[in-house]
Amino acid sequence: MQYYSNPTIKDVMTEIEALQKQVEALRGESAHGLFNKETFVEAVGWISLKQDIAEIKEQLELIAKKIA
Repeated sequence: MQYYSNPTIKDVMTEIEALQKQVEALRGESAHGLFNKETFVEAVGWISLKQDIAEIKEQLELIAKKIA
C-alpha cells in the first residue's frame, strides 16, 4: 500500500483494486496454506483493512453528496 497525503478518489480506487486482487489470490490458495502464522497475521490485518475501507467508502459517499 502506498501513502497518500491528499488522496483522490482515483488513488483510493487503485488501492482498493490492488487489495481485491490480493484477496482473490488468497482465496485461490489451498486451505492448508491459509492456516500458518504468517497468513493468520495477514488475516488480522485484512480485518482491520476491511474496516478502514468501509470507513473510506462512507467518507467518499459523503463527499460525493456534498459535491452534488
